[in-house]
Order: sequence, then C-alpha cells, then structure tokens
Amino acid sequence: MKNLRALNTLGEPTDSWDTLIIYMVVSKLDAVTEREWEQHKVSTLSQAGDSKPGLKVDDLLKFLGKHHFTTLLFRDEHLRQLQAAPQALLYTLRETWWPVRGRDAARRTVHRCTSTR
Repeated sequence: MKNLRALNTLGEPTDSWDTLIIYMVVSKLDAVTEREWEQHKVSTLSQAGDSKPGLKVDDLLKFLGKHHFTTLLFRDEHLRQLQAAPQALLYTLRETWWPVRGRDAARRTVHRCTSTR
C-alpha cells in the first residue's frame, strides 16, 4: 500500500503495469538504444501534451519494432531468402529470433524492397 501511495504521489498510474514493464525492458537495452528511446519518449510526450498521461507498453513495442537493428535483420534475411514473402521471411527469422512486431516488420520489408516490385 505504501508503495502505491508513493507512485500516486509521483503521478504514476497504478492501475496498470506499463511503467514497471517499460522500466524493466529499457534497463536491458544497450546505451545507444536507451538514448534513442529517451529521445523518442520526450518527443512523444511533448507531441501529446496533457491529453496523454504517460507512455504505454505499446509505445515501447512500436519503437523497438522500428529499431534500426530490426530493419537490418529483416532486410538481410529477405535478401538471403531471395526476396521471400512476408510469411516465409518471418518463419525463417523466428527460428533464431523473436522480433517485436515481427509481422509488421516483415510486411514493411517486403513492401519497401525495390527488387520484388
């Protein structure tokens, strides 16, 4: 109870786990990605103004899904698989990785590929 009151005093929402989950995931990121997340977080909160009280886990997942490493990983595998379709691309990547928002990243990679158009 005491911890919940402390979080309420700080203005953090106590009805969901978003703040805690975001903290735990961000603490596992490398320094460069963490810095990029902090910049993304500041720009997101400044754009939202007072209409959005805080960040959600979904905001972090969207950020990680569009991260440069994810893009390079999908692009490289797409070319190694000879311009595979999104489902095949995701299937081969999930043998070794479990990318955040993998289906969206696979679709985006295939759509942006100039060789498969």
